[in-house]
Amino acid sequence: MRKLLSIITALMLVFSLTVSADYTAAGSIAANTRVRLAGNEDVSLITAEAVFAMTESGILKALEEKGELSAMSDLKTKADEALNLAAYADTEKTRTAALNLCTELERAVAILKGTQSSVGFADVNADAWYYNAVSYTVKQGIFKGMDEMHFAPDTAITRGMFLALMGRMYLDTSVKTVNAYADVRSDMYYAAAVNTAKAKGILSFIEGDKFCPDQAITREELVTVLRGCMAQSGANTDFTANAAFADGGQISEWATASVSWAAEKKVVAGFEDNTFRPQATATRAQVAQIFYSLKG
Repeated sequence: MRKLLSIITALMLVFSLTVSADYTAAGSIAANTRVRLAGNEDVSLITAEAVFAMTESGILKALEEKGELSAMSDLKTKADEALNLAAYADTEKTRTAALNLCTELERAVAILKGTQSSVGFADVNADAWYYNAVSYTVKQGIFKGMDEMHFAPDTAITRGMFLALMGRMYLDTSVKTVNAYADVRSDMYYAAAVNTAKAKGILSFIEGDKFCPDQAITREELVTVLRGCMAQSGANTDFTANAAFADGGQISEWATASVSWAAEKKVVAGFEDNTFRPQATATRAQVAQIFYSLKG
């Protein structure tokens, strides 16, 4: 058995570089392997056969040609892990590793078919308007998934979430600050960013001792916080003209300058009816698109 595994391991690289890609077979391989793993067959042998069939299908080459090098590397790693465990570990560990390989294989096929994001989220299709923005922000470490398989693009951004993003991108949170709000515990993931933003005067629009971190951030709050944090990082946040939105009278006085800046720089645009909708909220996908547009 170990000899067989060694031969297959050696052949993996050869096939991945030379086989003409026919990745459509890989999905069937994964489905068939899952079924067989649930039975009483030799798990190690099934794993070895699956890896060999995977490499022969050319999916690694297909991923390489598409430029999906991260997905190619992840798939190769899962295959290597499955083979190593098949040779040296117990049956259940081998079974788990083989199932993980199947999952990675199915993800790779979905990427090649254009039905899933290369960053691995089942709810981010490659034809979604926010696909590039999500991929970019996740790869840059700006955003994280809600869990391993879901980005939740339509979920509203909360105040806490947005300040955490500001802490990753613009704010220097290394300087210790006092707890600014009664409802922001020091051990929360957004605490350092919230306290720093408060100390810098960026959150002056919030009255009282409550930050309400789980409250969805409004569009006027978002652009105000974004502009203030960018200014702290040294970015030029000047603008030349006041925005003239149809609902300008609904924009809070403290947000007017930031709304004008965001509109002029096309950071956060208005809607087709020439409204800004200052009290509306923003989704995770929309915020990802904002950061994608700011990358220059």
